[in-house]
Amino acid sequence: MNLSNEKILEQSVQFIKSVGPKRAENFKKIGVNTIRDLLFYFPSRHLDRTTVLNAAKAYGYVKTGYDGEVTVIATVVDKEKKRFGKKELLIVHFQDSTGFFECVWFRGIKYFYSVFNEGDIFAISSKPEISKYDRFQFVHPDYDKITSEESDNFLNTGKIIPFYRIPKELKSGNIGDLSIRRIINNAVEKYADKLEETLHINIIEQNALLSLIDTVKNYHFPESKKKLEDALTRLKYEELFY
Repeated sequence: MNLSNEKILEQSVQFIKSVGPKRAENFKKIGVNTIRDLLFYFPSRHLDRTTVLNAAKAYGYVKTGYDGEVTVIATVVDKEKKRFGKKELLIVHFQDSTGFFECVWFRGIKYFYSVFNEGDIFAISSKPEISKYDRFQFVHPDYDKITSEESDNFLNTGKIIPFYRIPKELKSGNIGDLSIRRIINNAVEKYADKLEETLHINIIEQNALLSLIDTVKNYHFPESKKKLEDALTRLKYEELFY
């Protein structure tokens, strides 16, 4: 028996590739029960080339008095624990094609030590500083792990990378930055085309809106910054009418 698109989208999230019954239980704990739920589990933010600096530029910005947040994509070189009296800290050294910097943690040392491994690539986001020893560093920064392929696509083609909220319920199922992007990409590729339009055609045409299908595809994995902005506009109309 052929299922309708609606019934397919209401199936358990476990049927999406890379999920399965065990991970479906983790998703269930955050209210993501069905394939449809996962399609609408949107990124909390996106990374695009206009918001990223290389290490040398970021260092130069700070040297000239810049006091804001920056994002740098770099590779883990090594890591070390240091003790000062009763206090312990973790220093992770990073490198990109232009230079080096370090990230420092004073809390959660055991956890962060397990997160950062030599050769891994991360997008590091925070307000950088230059220490009294002239070290360029980020203290307790936000971070997102990305693959070498994502990094290459991002740097060479400007492909935008989505980042998702990953609460402890997902982390306990070994669902992290890379795996959730893979899972959602599987869902979008196979099921997004089954979504049915929710807005009247007149509203869509009069306001030059994306279709719901293109909105979901481009909010998760934007074809361009313009498409991402268009997807966000369409979602605002969804909130307005529903």
